[in-house]
Amino acid sequence: MKEHCDSNASELAAKVAVILGLDVAVVDGAIKQARKQLRDEAVQKKLNALVENGKLTQEQADEYLDRIHSKLEGTPANGKQFFGKMGRHKGWKG
Repeated sequence: MKEHCDSNASELAAKVAVILGLDVAVVDGAIKQARKQLRDEAVQKKLNALVENGKLTQEQADEYLDRIHSKLEGTPANGKQFFGKMGRHKGWKG
């Protein structure tokens, strides 16, 4: 059982790793991946709702999603800053 806490690993990952007897880096990576997937699913769900409500076209929703992914991956997004005009859509703030 590994109890060494990598300085880059979260405290949660370290504790889970100890409990499960797994490598801290593996658990930390799994937690980060799960957070990213949950965030992506939430954003996609919100964009889908905006498209269904007619507040965005599918093309606009795809563009926002591309910008979000570019921003999260550290790649500069093209065009307007992050969400651009997203604040104008009341449904987004919901």
